Amino acid sequence: VLMGNFNQLLFFTGVVVWLFFGFVTIGLIILRHKFPDLNRPYKVWFYPWLPILFFVICMALFVNTIVTFPYESLIGLCLTMSGIPIFILTRKRLNNNSTP
Repeated sequence: VLMGNFNQLLFFTGVVVWLFFGFVTIGLIILRHKFPDLNRPYKVWFYPWLPILFFVICMALFVNTIVTFPYESLIGLCLTMSGIPIFILTRKRLNNNSTP
């Protein structure tokens, strides 16, 4: 909030949102390929073409956001990646506590 106006804050997170939407879509395709016999209570229309199209659109919006707003995009990506060291440290701590 201290770093700028609402539009900047929106682009800090917007670039990451499109990236993760794309990751979730690819995850759907991978899981349906790895586990074809699971019960599917929800069907995806025109599978796999519609998820692939959605992934391509998400990646296009991700790249467009980076090109259009490089400063805000870089800050958003750095803020997101700042969670990686925290994840690694907490994971190591959990693994050390779980071993007898």
